[in-house]
Amino acid sequence: MTEFVDGLSQCSNSSLEDGNVSPLQQLDLSDNQMNGTIPESIGKLSMLVSLSIGGNSLEGVLTEAHFQNLTRLKSCSCIQNLLGNGQ
Repeated sequence: MTEFVDGLSQCSNSSLEDGNVSPLQQLDLSDNQMNGTIPESIGKLSMLVSLSIGGNSLEGVLTEAHFQNLTRLKSCSCIQNLLGNGQ
């Protein structure tokens, strides 16, 4: 998961806007049998409006650091994972 998200986050919004490609606004990785933790670098996808990662085996804790740059995010589905609450 980390390598995938890091690869996406390296596609800067400015380089995408120079071509005919729009910045990533929706990311649906649900029901893909993914495991591991969700990297904080997901926060680099600053144009993201919708994030769906449910139905995997992702674990760990989602913190403010994951979301601090996702100011446009309106929908986030993380259900059916192994995410904890940090306690």
